Amino acid sequence: MKKILFLIFGLSVILLKADTSVLNKTDLVKLTKEEKLFLIEKEIRCVSTKNWPPFNFEENGQLIGISHDFWQLIKNKTLIDSKCKPVNSFQEAMELIKDKSADVALSSAVTENKLYYGRFSKPYVSYPIAIATTLDKQYISNTESLNNKKVAVGKFYSTYQILKSKYPKIEFVEVDDNIEALKLLSRGEVYAVVDILPVLSLIIADYGFKNIKISGTTEFNFDVRFMVRSDYEKLIPIINKGIESITQKESSEIKNRWLSVR
Repeated sequence: MKKILFLIFGLSVILLKADTSVLNKTDLVKLTKEEKLFLIEKEIRCVSTKNWPPFNFEENGQLIGISHDFWQLIKNKTLIDSKCKPVNSFQEAMELIKDKSADVALSSAVTENKLYYGRFSKPYVSYPIAIATTLDKQYISNTESLNNKKVAVGKFYSTYQILKSKYPKIEFVEVDDNIEALKLLSRGEVYAVVDILPVLSLIIADYGFKNIKISGTTEFNFDVRFMVRSDYEKLIPIINKGIESITQKESSEIKNRWLSVR
């Protein structure tokens, strides 16, 4: 009896914390009693980089972007109580998940090294990993053409982990973020930069790299997922139910908000 009363009370608290203006428009997903109890007992601490536009970045001190909007939608559909902490690098986000100082990272991909300390949701968006070069380079139709060439990539980025296992002959130059990578490319210090297509396209345009273009895509798709600390596996089916409940219209609205306009 006490457990039932606790469950009802806790659910009421979560409802009060939720964005009721969104709840009026959104059907809540159906959770089991165990899943509801887990959310009542836990305040989910999320972490996100703030320099990976259009997925995660800061504007006027606010964390915004595709991943942030998908997380907000899932929070309201599942009544997850969560606050997000922006950090300066992907490495820092992964360290917080690893030492359990954070519970969810907003955007990551499954790579072998992360499976030691994290678990992954279903993907909520997917885009190809692209190759950027200077304008004088021809279209790149085969990733093997990057072998024995200097290719800049974000330090600890999932893109690096995905590519290096299949293409060990690429001479990867690890940098702090894509802006630094594209600056190296613009100065001719590397042959190419690799990362997920929308990220490279937006940064090239927004930062005015007029001598850089997208020269091709690799055979790899980057499936963007939420990453959860390894001992919070109960959170994965909750997040997955939230992802599954997102309509095509809701998904398109989020992506168009950050891709087509910008």
